[in-house]
Amino acid sequence: MKQELTVETREGDKVAILVPIGFINAHTVETFDTALRTVLDRGRYEVVINARSLAYVASAGLGALVGTIEEIRENGGDLRICELSESVTAIFEMVGLPHLFKIFKTEEEAVSSFLVKA
Repeated sequence: MKQELTVETREGDKVAILVPIGFINAHTVETFDTALRTVLDRGRYEVVINARSLAYVASAGLGALVGTIEEIRENGGDLRICELSESVTAIFEMVGLPHLFKIFKTEEEAVSSFLVKA
């Protein structure tokens, strides 16, 4: 059974927010990657992934995230993740992604983190 994925994109003044809804796996990663690419191609390198509606992420989805983080950071931006479910948090922790990405409880905290430059 093929699981579906849609990605809602909202672009604020400074931060682009992507909201993947459904499952990111080998069958749907292209949808996710295209949404992410579209934002980056517009020169938006401060990106928040709001994972509240993300039911599952497979290795293909993790690869898409890891594959773009270097480009994003080379362009002075970052990719932050928020509102992870317990099951997706467990997947991220299993592969060590909390060391690579800043993870926030709420979208507001994730967006605000870009406004405060350390």
